[in-house]
Amino acid sequence: MASKYPKFDKKIDEMISVSEMQRQKTRIGVIASYDKRTNTARVLLEDRFSDQITDVLTGVSCPMIQRNSKCCTRDWNTMPSGI
Repeated sequence: MASKYPKFDKKIDEMISVSEMQRQKTRIGVIASYDKRTNTARVLLEDRFSDQITDVLTGVSCPMIQRNSKCCTRDWNTMPSGI
């Protein structure tokens, strides 16, 4: 059955689209473990409407940080003395 009010239907569809765009798309997550060999993490995500963990993501790639400074290192064996 065709609609008798196409402008009204279009307005309703636009309002639904705007509502969908304003909905929160992010959720709080916690890194449960990190694998430095593969630079990936396991992340626990909570549900949007409760404080319960609902999803566990594995193999999440982590961003790489490039350091330009040669004086700072993460290797404790080669740390400059006095730090």
